[in-house]
Amino acid sequence: TVLGYCSGLVMKRVSQSIGIILGTTFIGLQIAASMGYITVKWDKVSDGVQAKVDVTNDGTIDGEDLKEYWKKVKQVLTKNVPSAGGFSCGLLFGVRYG
Repeated sequence: TVLGYCSGLVMKRVSQSIGIILGTTFIGLQIAASMGYITVKWDKVSDGVQAKVDVTNDGTIDGEDLKEYWKKVKQVLTKNVPSAGGFSCGLLFGVRYG
């Protein structure tokens, strides 16, 4: 449970960092595009992201895709762990309240 909690804390911090990096990149691209330095083809970006992230291949990125990613993460993190249930509870607690 303690290792799950610690892993949850790390997952939360990493996801926050990724969010900050992506947000800052988007703002920078939009500023450069509005000033005329670059042209961003957002429809191509959207198609490329959707092709990589849509694991259910239903044409949309939704909660079902998140469930599939969560299953994969849980499978990797609980492999060969004696008490996967305790680890999972700690992980969720760490992500939620850490």
